[in-house]
Order: sequence, then structure tokens, then C-alpha cells
Amino acid sequence: VGGTIVLQDYTDAGIIVFLYNLAQWLESRATERAMSAMSSLTSLTPQQATLAESGEQVNVASIELGTVIAVKAGEVVPVDGVVVEGKCEVDEKALTGESFPVAKEIGSTVWAGTINLNGYISVQATALAEHFLVSRMVDLVEEAQSRKA
Repeated sequence: VGGTIVLQDYTDAGIIVFLYNLAQWLESRATERAMSAMSSLTSLTPQQATLAESGEQVNVASIELGTVIAVKAGEVVPVDGVVVEGKCEVDEKALTGESFPVAKEIGSTVWAGTINLNGYISVQATALAEHFLVSRMVDLVEEAQSRKA
């Protein structure tokens, strides 16, 4: 801008300032959209889970590795883990964009925030709450936002 003013080319200076401000606005808009998408993902993950052995409701943050959680039809999977009992179809579109339900059976991996559409499964936790896929995605978006393009 300084160079164009020195050359007395005020039109180009105005265009440069306009394009810079447009780029700043687009960047902030993209950041806001990414954060709203991430907050909607984190709100999908339930705060309570049902222990498969006792039926007791516990806080997801207190679940330890190896704990087996019961997930009924229509419930949101509360933990990242592996199916150890049962079969179902899971809606993963919020995380992966997959438009069709994904069949899950013993040995299949499931992620917190996905929805059990039908059937009953028991899921053995393979990650703590702060290491769930959803949590890692939020961390990556926040890290990306802290850097300039």
C-alpha cells in the first residue's frame, strides 16, 4: 500500500486494502463455522454412560480403560472403544460424513458421539474421555486456528 501511494496509484492502494480486509473476513467466518461444527460434535457426546455389568449410570469422565459400557438402540455411544458383545448399525455421519449406517459386530471399533441405530452392544473403552476422537478433532481445530494461514 505504501509503495502504491508513493507512486500515486491510489486505486491500486484501495484495491489492496479491500482485498486484505476481505481475506480477513473470510478467515474469521471459516474459523467461526469450524468452531460451531466442533461444539455441535462435542455436544453430541453424552456425559453419562451405563455400565454393562451393573446397569449403573456413571460419568463418562470417570470411565477407565477396559470398562465395558452398555449401549442400547437409539443411544449415543459414550466412549471410543471396541464392541465386545452384540451387533448393531451405527450412524457415523457426524464424524466421518458416511451417509449410510455402518454395521458393527464383535471386534468393530466405535467412536464416542456416534448413534446406535438398532440392536444392543457392549463396548470396551479403549480411550479416556480426553483422548476420544471427538476431543482430538476439537484440539486439532483449535491448534489450526492459533496459526495463521
